[in-house]
Amino acid sequence: MVDLELGTNQRIVCAIGVLVLESQGLEQLLKFIVPMTDAGDPSIAGILDRASALASKPLGLLSSRFVDACVGDTDSLMALIKQVVSERNEVVHHFGHRFGPLLASGHHAEVLDELRARNRRARELRHLLQPIVLAVMEALRDGVYANTSEYQEMSELCMSLRDRWAEQ
Repeated sequence: MVDLELGTNQRIVCAIGVLVLESQGLEQLLKFIVPMTDAGDPSIAGILDRASALASKPLGLLSSRFVDACVGDTDSLMALIKQVVSERNEVVHHFGHRFGPLLASGHHAEVLDELRARNRRARELRHLLQPIVLAVMEALRDGVYANTSEYQEMSELCMSLRDRWAEQ
């Protein structure tokens, strides 16, 4: 983030905004991934029903469902997810309690550094989830949409996501 002649307070506000927007991006990625994780009904109709049911759910619930569905050696990913969700919730719901005393005592730079560290972790999580979304999209393209009129559109969508995320 470029701090073009912003005061410390404005940079803090910007860092809070970045965290909120990163969190919303994580929610969108999880809203795509989580409906695919229920093996009980792997049909497209089942996936669409689960996606519809999750459409308005918050990051905490989505991340819990994702964590519950993960298997294998995922401890570090699960720890990062829990940390990012906890840190986001602390900023959104308890900012004054957590950072008020620091701000009141003039430790603005410390608050800004902490917010930037949280933003880096949220961005790291986004970068870990994006390839999962892309892999699912490509699997859908090569499975469900193979030999259909939508195959080319799915190919273009996959390429677009790959290019967009490579730029981030």
